Amino acid sequence: MDRSPVRRTHRLATTLACVMLAAVIAGWAGQAGGTETFPRLANVYFPTLRGADLERLARWDLLVLPKRAQEWYRPQVDTLRALNPDIVILAHVPVGYHGGWESPQVNAEITDALYQNGWWLYDTAGCRVMLNSQDGLINMTTACAPNADGNRLCEWLADFIGERMGPGGIWDGVFLDYCMDEISWIDGHLTRPIDADRDGIGDDRQALDTAWREGMEILVSRLRDIVGDDYIVMTNGNNTFYEYCDGATREDFPNMHGGWYENIADPVFGYVAMETRYCEPSWNIINAIWRGPVGLEGPVRTSAFERKFRLAFASTLVFGDGYFSFDGGQGLPDHCQMWWHEYYDVDLGVALGRAEPAQAEPGGRGGIPLGDMIRKRRFANGVAVVNPTNYWQDVELGGAYYDICSWNGQFYPHEGARMQVHLAPRSGEVLVGCGRSLSAVDGLDVVCQAGAVELSWGALEGAEKYSVYRSVDGGATELVAVVFGTSYSDTDVEPGSFASYRVAAIDSRNCEGQPSSPAQVSTMLGSDLSVDVKAEDAFDGRLVLLWTAPPGEPDLEVDVIRVDAWGHKVTVGTVPLTSGSVVDASAERGVEYTYELVERGDAGGRVVGSVTCEVPPGGQGPTVLLGSFPQPLTESATIAFRVGAFDGRGSGPEVSLAVFDVAGRLVRRLLESSLPPGTHRVEWDGRDDRGVRVGSGCYFYVLNVGGESYSGKLLVVR
Repeated sequence: MDRSPVRRTHRLATTLACVMLAAVIAGWAGQAGGTETFPRLANVYFPTLRGADLERLARWDLLVLPKRAQEWYRPQVDTLRALNPDIVILAHVPVGYHGGWESPQVNAEITDALYQNGWWLYDTAGCRVMLNSQDGLINMTTACAPNADGNRLCEWLADFIGERMGPGGIWDGVFLDYCMDEISWIDGHLTRPIDADRDGIGDDRQALDTAWREGMEILVSRLRDIVGDDYIVMTNGNNTFYEYCDGATREDFPNMHGGWYENIADPVFGYVAMETRYCEPSWNIINAIWRGPVGLEGPVRTSAFERKFRLAFASTLVFGDGYFSFDGGQGLPDHCQMWWHEYYDVDLGVALGRAEPAQAEPGGRGGIPLGDMIRKRRFANGVAVVNPTNYWQDVELGGAYYDICSWNGQFYPHEGARMQVHLAPRSGEVLVGCGRSLSAVDGLDVVCQAGAVELSWGALEGAEKYSVYRSVDGGATELVAVVFGTSYSDTDVEPGSFASYRVAAIDSRNCEGQPSSPAQVSTMLGSDLSVDVKAEDAFDGRLVLLWTAPPGEPDLEVDVIRVDAWGHKVTVGTVPLTSGSVVDASAERGVEYTYELVERGDAGGRVVGSVTCEVPPGGQGPTVLLGSFPQPLTESATIAFRVGAFDGRGSGPEVSLAVFDVAGRLVRRLLESSLPPGTHRVEWDGRDDRGVRVGSGCYFYVLNVGGESYSGKLLVVR
């Protein structure tokens, strides 16, 4: 642990708080972020350590316990370390006051020394100066009378802390409470002035503060020499003993020691100064105390509570690498709670630099650039932003981040992504993400089979898993699964339903990317009949639907129904299922539709096949051999093809179509004529040129259009 003492020059204040804040942060913003993850959580906890509470207490990173724990709660402390091996535990040791407790032994020894040596702080009437009803101030000044060994209280207490609570025991360090630069301010609360040297005359305030500060500096410097560099010495109270201590606490943030500005940007005692002046690594705490209503589970979650909590929490993250503590409650003692906020569960990862300006509107007011006070800080897994002004502000985040409150137990949905936050006055916000959203999943394919709808899609770089959404018959969209692969089988859709699916990728931060375009399908779950329908663009913008009828359904007729995006249905035609094709000449060009093959008759409108496609915008497409239907041929088959555009004159190119066996011998010449561009169908009855039925086997048909040849295969089954 590097504790090289560094003194930095204090910056001079300006008349405008926002200008000073900008100057302080400008000097601080250039430093790189740390390597540990955020947020860092602290709890100053004084109640009895009960076994039932240890698991909850072990969740904090930094724990401050009363010094009596080393005698009364050693097994509990051992359990805390077993539950959280990385936890840091400090002993709370008041060095400006004492309660006069007689137990346990560590407190009794201090009490005895104070009484025996007259080390309490007295006023001019010889009365003890009380901090409250049970705690009395102690004489930490250099005017304090020494004991028989020649040690003043500031020297004796340093030796006592180092011996009784130093390295080798249960503590990682000490939390020196009431360790401050001056004490004369308390005179304003007394009826008689302080008399530190016991001469019966009230002390001059400046001289009193000088003697108090000298005594405190003797304490911390002597303690540092005793405990060594690897032991944490942390303070609570305004002090500037930077070279001897590891950090300090801003207690009751932002109320004590002024306001938000003083607690954050004061060039001597502010949080920014604490982060840059104490030895590295520094250990600093911002502690907020709630004075409002509480319930059995913690604070009542009012808007006032949320603003106070978020201002303190976000300020801790944005302006330093310190630890955040929150406790109190109306009618409750401070530092006695184990409240847990959902923001504590978020892993922001490492800090990516320091505080930076955030674009905000309206920003300033009355010529004062209040927008300069609004800052954000980026982390590997999120961003924190603070609005300490007295006005609502629309703050740009500089990228896409996700609302913590949208967490659904598996991921942060894309609908929670925000590029901007509307921040209440004196509040803050923390969001997750890396500033950018994964792109949409491409190539979502949906196929309906008997008993399931099968989905598949292409892998997306940066994705760790995928969310699958479904809407049935135009109803609400719901999350049906989160999967780690690139396929999903949905068996929960009722037969005869119209289902729409979307898939979105989820990154390593559990943030969902943009959902894919919807893929629709009509289901026939529970049916043995399933027809795979394909769509090809025909001449002049028309659409031809093609399918292969399975064996065993020779007399089945189907309605071919076109469904638009609003669910409106139009019957394109009624054809035998074995026809294998139909042309839609009335659909609007360039529009996406879903086509359904609906069984007629006793089946009651069973959907046996569907396809979603876009009608071509028009024009003359290329020559295409569309195939033969049905496949295999039992009685007859239709061979479909499209003749493309041509540059010649007349009615069209010369077209021939013939069937050959596997040996290449001509079986039947089906067509030899001039045809116009467009889709054409030629039927073969399964007979040769002599009118004799051909036998079972494999046959080839060859299409020749304007000198270009195309071939296909047809299986005959007798």
